Amino acid sequence: YEKLHFDNSEDKFSLLGSQIVTPLLGERNAARLPEYHRMDFSISKQFNIYDINFYLSFSIINVYDRANIFYFNRDTGERVNMLPFLPTAIIKVEL
Repeated sequence: YEKLHFDNSEDKFSLLGSQIVTPLLGERNAARLPEYHRMDFSISKQFNIYDINFYLSFSIINVYDRANIFYFNRDTGERVNMLPFLPTAIIKVEL
């Protein structure tokens, strides 16, 4: 592969022969995303009835439905969030 050097912010290069890309450089690790916090909850139970094994599980991702950022779209600047409030249930039966 071709190694790209970003020593000069005035440098421009063509990526796959299509668009001209101009890197916007700043100090290393200077950019930050907004704060992130998420609380998940999960409970499970395993039991037997007549030699049949049952496994029940219930979980919730992002319990209080906080809009946590996943990334910013570099083309549009639009914020893209992670998972919303997401409940799941599992029933597993082993004969």
